[in-house]
Formats: sequence, C-alpha cells, structure tokens
Amino acid sequence: MLFHVSCTHGADYLALRERVLPHSRTVRQAHVALHISRGDRLVAAGPRVDGTGAHLFYEAPDEATLARWMQEDPYAVAGVWSHMAWNALPACVRGATRMPPCLDGSRRAMLIMSERDGAAQTDATLARARQRGTLVAAGVDAGGRFTGWFGGGCGDALAAAEALGLDPARLDTVELVWVL
Repeated sequence: MLFHVSCTHGADYLALRERVLPHSRTVRQAHVALHISRGDRLVAAGPRVDGTGAHLFYEAPDEATLARWMQEDPYAVAGVWSHMAWNALPACVRGATRMPPCLDGSRRAMLIMSERDGAAQTDATLARARQRGTLVAAGVDAGGRFTGWFGGGCGDALAAAEALGLDPARLDTVELVWVL
C-alpha cells in the first residue's frame, strides 16, 4: 500500500544539522543509505524548501511495518524529526519512471493536496494525474483527500490542480527538494 508520510523538523533542527552533519555527516549518511537500501519501497522523499519538515511516499505492506521503518530512521532516532504522521493512500497511481537520488539540492518537486467532492472523482483524478508526465505518485486516502508528488516540471500549482480537476480554493501545495 502507498503511504504519504509527513515529518516535522524539531525546533533544534538547524542546530542539530549544523552540529552533527558538518563534522561526521553520519546521521545524514545513515538516513540516506537506509532509504536507498529500501529500493522501490521508497517512492520519493525530500525536505520542504522552507526547512520545516519533509515528505516521503512509501510502499509498505501495512501500517505497522511503515511505523517500524519510520521509528528506525536515523532522523527519527536523532531527533531531527519531532513528529511523524502518515496516511494510507489505498487508491493510487505511480509514475512511469524512477529517478536516481539527487543529493545536491538542485531537483525540485511539488506536493499537491486537496479535498475532493466524493469518491466518484477518485478514478478520474488519478487518471489525470497519471497523464501528467511529471507524476511520481499520487493517491486518495479513505477520507477522499488527494495527495500527489510531481517533479519540478509541474510548474504552476494552480494550473496543475485545475488539470487534475481539483478545486483551487481547497488546495494545499508544498515545494520540496526532491532527494530520493
């Protein structure tokens, strides 16, 4: 099952990053290595451009497995993430290609989230998402909320939302640095 994971950086995130990562980089290296080792299970991951958190899309057999994976993450263990939450996306689609890791911060992505009007829109919204060449993964949770990860070519979030048939008035977007 596809899961969208949202992580909030702790209040001391910048201090922790400056204190730990420049000297040994062991926390960050362990974090990246762990996610790379999970192969196709990690669909996409990256921090918010504003530095307040990170988002990940994971394929996991069940919520208990995902919870274990997230608790084992070096960022969770080291306190870089102060809070983690996830939503299962049982109705989902994935993009056609998998991107290699990009650790220099140059690749961008857009996370688009929106409430929808009823379950009847699910198939149509996901079909339109698949047609966008920049789709990495998208899904609709049990409550009807759409969440989609699109590559940097997505452009204007409002135009993307309209192309997906989403109501711009009910839209949340997050610009991300697409790392994995």
